[in-house]
Amino acid sequence: MIQRLRKLNQLIIGWVNYFGIADTCGLARTFDGWVRRRIRKCYWKQKVSTKYNNLMRLGIPRQ
Repeated sequence: MIQRLRKLNQLIIGWVNYFGIADTCGLARTFDGWVRRRIRKCYWKQKVSTKYNNLMRLGIPRQ
């Protein structure tokens, strides 16, 4: 995950430097939200069994 985050950082820094002059504030916010969701998804996939057990303890049905 650390390697993935480093690569993502490089990509975002390069993208911001390339398009930094343009007025892309709204696009940057949308992209930020998307990136955050993807990172949460990656963390979720790493810890599926822990999340599953916690959800079961809360009484969530198996489906």
